[in-house]
Amino acid sequence: MGRHPDNDRQAETERRSDSRFNRFEEAIILSAHLVDKLLEPHIRDRDDDGSIRLGADQVLIEDATGVMCALQFEKLGVPETAVPLSVLYVDHNVLQIDERNMDDHRYLQSFSSKYGLVYSRPGNGISHYVHMERFAVPGEVLVGADSHTSMRDDFEVTVPAIDELVAILQRAIGDEGGARMTGGGFGGCVIALLPQERVEAVVEAVRRDYRPPNGKPVMIHACRPAAGHRSTGAPCARSCR
Repeated sequence: MGRHPDNDRQAETERRSDSRFNRFEEAIILSAHLVDKLLEPHIRDRDDDGSIRLGADQVLIEDATGVMCALQFEKLGVPETAVPLSVLYVDHNVLQIDERNMDDHRYLQSFSSKYGLVYSRPGNGISHYVHMERFAVPGEVLVGADSHTSMRDDFEVTVPAIDELVAILQRAIGDEGGARMTGGGFGGCVIALLPQERVEAVVEAVRRDYRPPNGKPVMIHACRPAAGHRSTGAPCARSCR
C-alpha cells in the first residue's frame, strides 16, 4: 500500500522540527560562549553560589522612569555617577498637554548637568537607536532595566499569552538566565538566554505547559551570533557618499 501524502507531510514536519531543535540548542551554546567572552573582562567579584558582580561601562535612562531613577540616585548622596557614560533620553513623555512633562524635563536636564550625565532633549530621537548610533561600543556592558516587568506592569504593553510564556520560561530557567518579550508590544515574541545544559529541560517545559491562544504548537526559532559590522577596506561607491 502506498503512503498517503498527508503522512509524508507529517514526516517532513517532524524532521524539520527535530532539525529546528538541534539548531536552537546550538544557538544557545554559541550565545552562552559569546556572553562569557563579553562579560569576563567586566567581572569584579564572584560568589560561591556562582553569582557575579559586573562593572558597567554605560547606563541608559529614559524619561518615563527617569524621574524616579533620578530621585533615588539623589538619596545616595554621591557627587556624580561612577559609570564612564550615563545618558538620559527624553523620548517617551514628549506631549506637552500640561506643565507636568515640561517640569519633568527641566528637572532631568538639571539632574544630568549636576551629576555628569549626557542629556538628550526631546526631539533627538528614540533612545535605543540614538544610543546605538552615537555611543554603542562593541564589548562594553550597558545597564538598562528589568524590561519585561516594566513592560507588563508599568507600561502595560504585553498580552496575557506572552506573560504566561515568559513566566514558564523564567520558572524553568531559574536564576541561570532570563526571558522577556521582544517586538513592538501588544504581542510579539519572547527571547530567552540560558546555559546549554538547561536547554532540553526548558524547551520541554515550554512544550508541556504553554498553550498558544490559536491552538497551534509553540514555535521555537533559532539564531546565530554574527561577527557584526566591520570595515572591508574597499573604497565607498559614489552612490553611498
